[in-house]
Amino acid sequence: MVKICPECGKENSDAAKFCESCGTDLTHVSVSGKSGSSSGLNGWWNGQGSGVKALSIIGLCCVGLLLIAGISGMMAPDKTTATVANTSNSPSNNSPASPTPQSDDITVKNLKVTSGGYGDYDVTGEIIPNSDMDYLEMALTWYDSSGAVIEKDPMVWNINNVKAGQTLKVDGSSYISDKGTPAKVDVLIFDSSLSGGDDSNAIYKQTLTV
Repeated sequence: MVKICPECGKENSDAAKFCESCGTDLTHVSVSGKSGSSSGLNGWWNGQGSGVKALSIIGLCCVGLLLIAGISGMMAPDKTTATVANTSNSPSNNSPASPTPQSDDITVKNLKVTSGGYGDYDVTGEIIPNSDMDYLEMALTWYDSSGAVIEKDPMVWNINNVKAGQTLKVDGSSYISDKGTPAKVDVLIFDSSLSGGDDSNAIYKQTLTV
């Protein structure tokens, strides 16, 4: 037989005058058998003091707040992913290629240099005159990696009487044997013969890397 405290639900012995948990006067509390509330979770809860109950409630609230914060974090947009996506669309950090030089007299396209082996090098491309012209020629100046001139070809290609808008295929060759290995070449276009490769008279100049 037990006395159940009317304040906290603590089960006390039938001889108890005061509640062992909260100190409530049990003098006038009648003795009874164990109620169903004394078993399981409800019984455990009723058997706890007010301090334990307060701490339990605070702990449950903290756990609830942590769960809410975790769920909110999972539902929030992934900022890291968004940043990566934006980065992938941004311009490359590589240095841009040098712009193609412009000329009022001609338009030059697809200039490139190739090695044929055994000291032979070819420069090819396309020239489109912007007006009718009596003459055009191409000269090449070759440099090694230190910037020293190793070969000058004053005329590797020429043509007479060209029309405005006409596409001209250009193919000029140089032979560089034991003079060194070229690292770059200046491509010079002139509108007069016997220019001698003088840069100051060129109507167009572009430097290509070999």
